[in-house]
Amino acid sequence: MGGSRVKRAIVFWFSCFVALGILISGLVFLGKPVAKVDLTSALPSPDKNSLYIVYTDQNSTLSHLADYAAFSKSFLLKLNLREADVKLATLALTLLKDSKNAALMMYPADGKLYLAIEPDEEVAPSIELNRLPLKWKEDYPDLKFELNGDRMVIYSGDKRSMWMSLRGKVLLISSSEEDLILMEQNFDKRDKGKDDSFSIKWSMYEEWPGHLWCHIPANLMPFDSFGDVPFDVELAWLFERGKLQAKWRLEGIERIFSDEELALLTPQKWSGNYLLPEQRSITLGMTILDTPELARGVSMLADALGQSSESILEFLKGQMVLTVGGRANIFSIPMPGVLFQFPDRGDIGKTIISGIWQNKLASLKINSNSVTGYESGGAINIPATIISVANDQMAIVGFISSDSLLSGISLKDAFPNVVDREYLIWADINFASTFDDLKQVLSIEHLFDVGVPADEAFKQKYDKLYELVNNLKNAGRLFVGLNDIYHGELIWELKDYISQ
Repeated sequence: MGGSRVKRAIVFWFSCFVALGILISGLVFLGKPVAKVDLTSALPSPDKNSLYIVYTDQNSTLSHLADYAAFSKSFLLKLNLREADVKLATLALTLLKDSKNAALMMYPADGKLYLAIEPDEEVAPSIELNRLPLKWKEDYPDLKFELNGDRMVIYSGDKRSMWMSLRGKVLLISSSEEDLILMEQNFDKRDKGKDDSFSIKWSMYEEWPGHLWCHIPANLMPFDSFGDVPFDVELAWLFERGKLQAKWRLEGIERIFSDEELALLTPQKWSGNYLLPEQRSITLGMTILDTPELARGVSMLADALGQSSESILEFLKGQMVLTVGGRANIFSIPMPGVLFQFPDRGDIGKTIISGIWQNKLASLKINSNSVTGYESGGAINIPATIISVANDQMAIVGFISSDSLLSGISLKDAFPNVVDREYLIWADINFASTFDDLKQVLSIEHLFDVGVPADEAFKQKYDKLYELVNNLKNAGRLFVGLNDIYHGELIWELKDYISQ
């Protein structure tokens, strides 16, 4: 009996070890991530004397973004591009959008393109069978192709063409047969080491899946101060959970500025007792610099406000936040509000605000009301909603109702990513609200024409602007910030995720 128990125990533990061994083997061999092909190995060595752009993406970022900011073919045509160029441009974007992994090099001035992608499951089998993928034929019914050996040539008319060939699961595409042959040779020799292929070392967020490099040679820069040194832009991005984060770096930008200008271009931390309307279309934060250009341009504003140029110059210098949003009206017609806020202006702020009421709003002062928390100035609602107030911490001027201001939220609540961080300038855009505000303002002439809906009135009179903002109205929110003259960042939150 005892021997039987021992035997069962041995079998049990032996089975456990076998199962553990199988599990470990599965994790090692089956669970091991498949290494992605380095598609940049197909790209040629860049010509440093030409303008070129390099784009790599291992995360199908364009596919994620396409439904939120999809520019139609008709919109591209309105940019005065030729029909054939539009077809090739949209087809190239379709190829990028439908790829799992992509590497692109472009020479815009020469019309040269080198593209290597890992296409989706529908495209590769069709190309392998020497057929156009069904989705291409549906989107571009007049697209033509012919076979040239094991290569396919796509024609969009006007003698414009793209050459492509398959290398395993990788589709190589170029603007000429000669350049496609070069890509094939580079890709086939990718593991053997070669001198004529692309090589770049990303200096920012190398672990992020998306990168872009733009090289502008010295002979193309419109500034003599660049001499014979080129200008480069590097961009890196990450898209996850409905948010696109991007960082960029500019190399050589300092040569545009004098030493005095560089000293002025020092970023500052952002804080202050700002009150921002809860519903905002556009918010812009910037530091107004004490430059000769500001001094020369301030006289017109000083005359309009009935102030001296010196006092207006002193008032303007420093941080400022502009907001479009909230509620306003003129002769009871509803409009989006516009608000300027100037922090830490102290006595000069109160002096300027008092002067505005005395010199420009004196006839309306009888209708004004004081605003709680502000010792200088006031607000009116008739004939228009105007506010002009100041205390030691903040001076405010705007076309907005005082209720929209007083019910607003702090800078920290509105933009937690801005507070206590350094920026030269930053901006936030809510695309849906911007579309609604533009529609409201530009359709005002049809206010009493009930037969013309506001949306249709906007579309009829400003068709190009309408199409631009209509393409972007579902694009969510975009934040862009310039940390200093070299570095900046972008955060794009897509619409479907903002409310979650």
